[in-house]
Amino acid sequence: TVDTVDYDDASPWPITPDGSGPSLELQDPESDNPLAVSWKASLANGGTPLAGNSVSDLDLPVITDVSKPTDVQDTDTPTITAHISGGTSNSLTYKVMFGSETTVAMLDDGAHGDGASGDGVFGFSIPAQTAGDLIRYKVSSVNNNGTSTSPSIDDSIIYYGYTVQDTITTQLPILQWFIDPDELEDLVENHSQDDFSYSCVIAYGNTVIDNASVHIKGSTTRNLPKKAFAVDLPRGYKIQFAGMTTPIDEFHLNSTALDNTKVADVLAWDLAKQIGMPTTQMFKIRLQGNSSFYGLYTFAEEYDKQWRDSNDYSEGSFYKGTQKRTRES
Repeated sequence: TVDTVDYDDASPWPITPDGSGPSLELQDPESDNPLAVSWKASLANGGTPLAGNSVSDLDLPVITDVSKPTDVQDTDTPTITAHISGGTSNSLTYKVMFGSETTVAMLDDGAHGDGASGDGVFGFSIPAQTAGDLIRYKVSSVNNNGTSTSPSIDDSIIYYGYTVQDTITTQLPILQWFIDPDELEDLVENHSQDDFSYSCVIAYGNTVIDNASVHIKGSTTRNLPKKAFAVDLPRGYKIQFAGMTTPIDEFHLNSTALDNTKVADVLAWDLAKQIGMPTTQMFKIRLQGNSSFYGLYTFAEEYDKQWRDSNDYSEGSFYKGTQKRTRES
């Protein structure tokens, strides 16, 4: 054995080296192997057996330890910091809600929330924003060999993010959902009968997951004003509210338009669980859409492969209603 490393197929590791994709390549034989930043997806078709690694001559800037603000108030100007080495020009790009991007220089001069001058940590403070707003950002560094970004180009998200705290009085968990208003209108008006998807951002607490996808789901509810939605998180990212037993990457947002009680579905599935049926994780939430109240919804785990495997339904034919969820004959 020459060397060993434990790696993952989720951020911050490159996500495309995962079985049928490119191989995972070490950028420099002398680099610190356990660090995800030391590795890249091969630029060759598959890999480079018996030859030098395809990424070994890139010598791109290295970006690590990008900060993620928490509990941001509407009077705060949170500082984004990152440790950057090998870059000649470093910048922060951010956008508020669905506005245009703003790009500013990140400095290591001790005057931009970056700590001591010349310590390799660069910073910039984002101006205060309105309560309820979504702010997304990424860090870039350039040298003569090219550009590095964080999140990297091989990540399944495009931006990191945070939300500005808003005062909401509720006993329910709060899920925030951000989607371009024009795209949401198009989704509801023109795609209620198909599974066409748009990108959205999912947030809860201090967690923001960029580049999720959403489409309208259901049968009878497709024709109702208040739609039900299916959400798929980007690869390598999962959601786990307090009280959930396992994190999940696919879930449904079921409307309560056909239920005058608003709680029948949760009570019914709780009864099913008590009599021994394997059930998905399900509970009521308050759904905020683009900083405003969108509706009372039921958050429901999908019967995806993760759920089927954990409940011994990975073999044979599994049906949800009339839809076959597995592809065995």
